[in-house]
Amino acid sequence: MVARTADYNSTNFRIIAGINRGLCGGPVYLYFVLKLLNKNIPLLFLAVLLIANLEALLLLRHKSPFISDSFFYRHMVYRYLGDDYDQARNRAIETLPAKLDQISSNFFYNDSNYRKALKHFTKRPFYPWLVGIIYRFTNQEYLSFLLPQLLALNIVLIASIYLFRQGLTDAGAIISTALLAAFPPLIEWTTYFTGDVIGAGFWLLQIALLFKLIQKPKAENTKIIFMAVLILSLLNREQSLLMNLIVPILYLSIKNRPAKRILATIWKLTVLISMIYLSVLKLTRQYTILDTISYLRNNYGLSENVYTFSQNIPFILQSIIYAHQSFLIDLTHHRWWLAIALTGIIGAVFTMKRPKIIDAVMLASAVGSYAAIFIYPSFSYKYFFPVVISLIYFSIKLIRYNHSYRDIPY
Repeated sequence: MVARTADYNSTNFRIIAGINRGLCGGPVYLYFVLKLLNKNIPLLFLAVLLIANLEALLLLRHKSPFISDSFFYRHMVYRYLGDDYDQARNRAIETLPAKLDQISSNFFYNDSNYRKALKHFTKRPFYPWLVGIIYRFTNQEYLSFLLPQLLALNIVLIASIYLFRQGLTDAGAIISTALLAAFPPLIEWTTYFTGDVIGAGFWLLQIALLFKLIQKPKAENTKIIFMAVLILSLLNREQSLLMNLIVPILYLSIKNRPAKRILATIWKLTVLISMIYLSVLKLTRQYTILDTISYLRNNYGLSENVYTFSQNIPFILQSIIYAHQSFLIDLTHHRWWLAIALTGIIGAVFTMKRPKIIDAVMLASAVGSYAAIFIYPSFSYKYFFPVVISLIYFSIKLIRYNHSYRDIPY
């Protein structure tokens, strides 16, 4: 909630962009990808993974990975490890920068506001819980925070590779994965110790599992794994509640009867798990989305105004418009990604005239991810990695690096 958005004009961003141009996005790299394509395809996919991890590690040498969210996650880790509230708070903020802006000073050094800010994270215990487990084995705090981030990055890339290969040729899949690895915000947010890239990893795992369930409706193990991933993802961030939108979209898109039956079952279970999750949040008096929006309007606790739902509506609508304006302005500053966004949208329109199952899955993923902006209207790429991945997919699809023989009929 209180994490800043990445500054894409910063030195960190320029470092990532330079590495991307040299290692992932450059014509030499793509030339060798295509040159070696028929010789060792797994090696090429592995090369993309290694380059992405190298980018993240190189960037970490030039920055601190701790931003505002990270300090609250540190607090939760220390509590898991046995500290009381005061000990955890003092340890969490002891490495804060010497100079803080007014908002940060307010919620870090004012105990009442610190408790309010911390409450936005207590409903997201997965990342600090995982850090705490790793710490017990390594006794290295930095490494314990870093390993889940790198694991999440690799899950995002591997799940994307899997999905790309279902609807594209191997050349198209490799190019798509290289483009994703060359997307600066993905690497940028991997190097911040927050739960955002982990959330993207969970999302793509669920999308991949849904695709497998549509292909093999009788795979009970896949259904169980999907439910387990959904539960864990809700303990990381609330965004997986949007699976309640994605599953019915797929149900309405698919004509295969066995697939529709399994999607109906998944939908019911997803709604049940979501209701239980929301009930627990209510019983434990966690913040709702309206509380979060009001907190945002109050400059993260600088003021104490009380807003009703009707009073928040104009603010939400204005924020949605502003978020789209920010996105369009940002695209005009990055022409390659503007081209990919435009060709991705055009590719989706053409593809959905005669879609395959994987096309419907990728479109549903993008729609579900994009819908988040109408619930929490904040422009930050960290919330929309699935949209970026689908745009890449449909962009490459448009230039006919595609095939249909891996898909089953509707």
